[in-house]
Amino acid sequence: MTWFTRLTRPVPLPHWSADLLVLIPRLVCGYLLTKEFGAPKFGLPWSPPDNNLGMFEVAYWFPNDVRAYGGIFALAPAFFAWMGAFAEGVGGIFLLSVCRCVSSRS
Repeated sequence: MTWFTRLTRPVPLPHWSADLLVLIPRLVCGYLLTKEFGAPKFGLPWSPPDNNLGMFEVAYWFPNDVRAYGGIFALAPAFFAWMGAFAEGVGGIFLLSVCRCVSSRS
């Protein structure tokens, strides 16, 4: 078995309370990531209206913050700002999506 297969194989949890302990931080972190961190700097339907962001538009100040990191971020700040804001806004949605990877318990 390859290392990737072992890493991505679902692990069934023994009881529903263990599932709940995994679910709660996932929901909280997903909500905070997409609503509080991603939405103010990336145009999503729930972005604050006073930010005047179009759909999938990055806030005007965010590329300047990314450029301040220097290195490769200074070479393409708009690209890295868009990628980072997209990861926060849409990645939070993926964390919020609750799917059962294990269809049956053993």
